[in-house]
Amino acid sequence: MNVRKVRPLKDPRTKPTFQPAFMPLCDFDDPPTSSPLGRNDSIRFEFLSVYYELNATSAQLLAIDQGRSSESRRSQVQARIEKLSLLRDRLEDQYAPLGIIAEPEVQEGFVVNLSFTFPDESRWLREQKRTVNWQANLSFSPPPTEDVKEKESGR
Repeated sequence: MNVRKVRPLKDPRTKPTFQPAFMPLCDFDDPPTSSPLGRNDSIRFEFLSVYYELNATSAQLLAIDQGRSSESRRSQVQARIEKLSLLRDRLEDQYAPLGIIAEPEVQEGFVVNLSFTFPDESRWLREQKRTVNWQANLSFSPPPTEDVKEKESGR
């Protein structure tokens, strides 16, 4: 399957309309900076940006459902949610073959945390890196032959 690379969204925190309540936590911690240093943080940020937009757009849909907007506006917001969901799915398709998984934790319809799995950050890999290679030189003497046994026993 040939997966097309997804173009990342802009940092939602730079927008004047940014609402921190819609930004999910990242592994139960603050999201990475807007200029991530490493590959894994860049990938985290791609997912967090999409989920932020999904949360913010879902909140708009909730407000519409409470009777604060027109039906045409509702259709626009639903179309935006569908577009963002496809973007999220493409991100998952792009990174899943590499063993990278973003698992959302949802509360009351909003993603509040994303837990990430990266092969190069796994507990197993960390344990393997900590494992010390031990080396030893062992030498064994061959077992004595019958002639040596007879001489030692004094026969």
